[in-house]
Amino acid sequence: MRRVEWIVVLLSLLVVSCATFDPYRSDSAGVCDLVDRAAENASAECKQASVERLRGFDIGYVEFSDQGWLHSRAQLTRALSLLREPDPRDLQVIVFVHGWKHSARFDDEDVSAFRATVMPTFARRHPQARTVGIYVGWRGAALSLPSAIQNISFYDRKSTADHVARGSVRELFSHLRAIRHNHGGNAGRRVSVVLIGHSFGGLILYNAIAESLLDSLVAANNGAGATGATGCRFRDLVESRV
Repeated sequence: MRRVEWIVVLLSLLVVSCATFDPYRSDSAGVCDLVDRAAENASAECKQASVERLRGFDIGYVEFSDQGWLHSRAQLTRALSLLREPDPRDLQVIVFVHGWKHSARFDDEDVSAFRATVMPTFARRHPQARTVGIYVGWRGAALSLPSAIQNISFYDRKSTADHVARGSVRELFSHLRAIRHNHGGNAGRRVSVVLIGHSFGGLILYNAIAESLLDSLVAANNGAGATGATGCRFRDLVESRV
């Protein structure tokens, strides 16, 4: 083949292999009660649910577009409603922002690890508390191709991560701050928040909360204490790895 023909073939393959721009979690799928955490045993409707209930914890999924906007405000509302459910127990919230080559698809490796390893670990550490996870999804996997071939999307997905960090994910973190400050609507209980970002998810997390981190640091250096001048500190631990 001539060089031009090879280029046309390559571009055609890239177009065909593009991952969906639509959210993986549906507004109409309802709540999925997962007895078995294995993805292959879940129903088709369950795989699209924006809320999963498992033994010992719940998970809410919130997805964002390439421009950083919410795919669905209903997803955000459902996830936050989990944190406001009447419950006298302390509440621990685990937020995970996935990275490059991943998404909120039910059987995605990051989703499976969050469901089967991360969340159970936190739930076991604090069995007396109610544990809720929030999985932040974005189009980290732009191509439905093997991982090695997806390496060509590095700079494109890095740019997308920058857009997501400046978008509606900041609204999510603002809601978490308010919920922590107000004890999740349940007077007297403690609310802790752990934020985890991996790969470009770490980039999203850091850029989205950098201003609040700086506010806390400056306030502490000026004797304002742990809460800072702008109100309650909303995160108890931040793990961000790019």
